[in-house]
Amino acid sequence: MAKSKMMSLVVLAGLTAGLLVGCPLLLKFVLTVENYTGEDITALYLRPGNSASWGTSVITDPIAGDGAPYAVQIDYGMYDLKAVFTTPSIVRFNVPFTDSDWRWIFSAIEVGEGEYTTVQVIDTLVAE
Repeated sequence: MAKSKMMSLVVLAGLTAGLLVGCPLLLKFVLTVENYTGEDITALYLRPGNSASWGTSVITDPIAGDGAPYAVQIDYGMYDLKAVFTTPSIVRFNVPFTDSDWRWIFSAIEVGEGEYTTVQVIDTLVAE
């Protein structure tokens, strides 16, 4: 009797583990941010794609504009991303963190001439 109960527990544990391994809710992904603009990213927001609010920034200190990678771990799902600079904010909608990590790269170029020169931030979002 004890042997039968033990065997039942082993089989149940094996089935449960098999289900959890493939469970998308347990998967984690990484968003790596690389900022080459020379200007700090002062806030970084991630919100589920179905949310109306940006909530709280996931960074406590600015991400320097020197290109050093900054990684954020993200749960399985569809997200909107927002990076805030002192000038513009850059937003990307419906980014699927469902089967790959992502790299978000920022660079800057000067646009215009003389006193009308301004800096434009360009972003590239790449699945890895």
